[in-house]
Amino acid sequence: MIARAMVTKPRLLLLDEPEAGIDVGGEQTLYELLQRLVSHHGLTALVCSHELDLVFRYADQVLCLNRRLQCAGPPAEILTADALARLYGPATALYRHRPGGLP
Repeated sequence: MIARAMVTKPRLLLLDEPEAGIDVGGEQTLYELLQRLVSHHGLTALVCSHELDLVFRYADQVLCLNRRLQCAGPPAEILTADALARLYGPATALYRHRPGGLP
């Protein structure tokens, strides 16, 4: 589907949870491909995702929505414990996966 979209030489790609149904290796491959496309073709990729580990790793800007805009900016700055509690509830914590799986 991405190849089909790229044929038209878009300036913007809109993807809604593109990692759904893909294994961890496939997720990494998909997001690395998106990074290359953004860099090489000078386009913008707007990706909707609940996979915060992928957001931390690949996004340079984030908009967090929960009925309204909750926070916006670079992921390392705005995805704080307070922001996650507002988005997902007070019992929420972020677990960062290590590249390559378990030690």
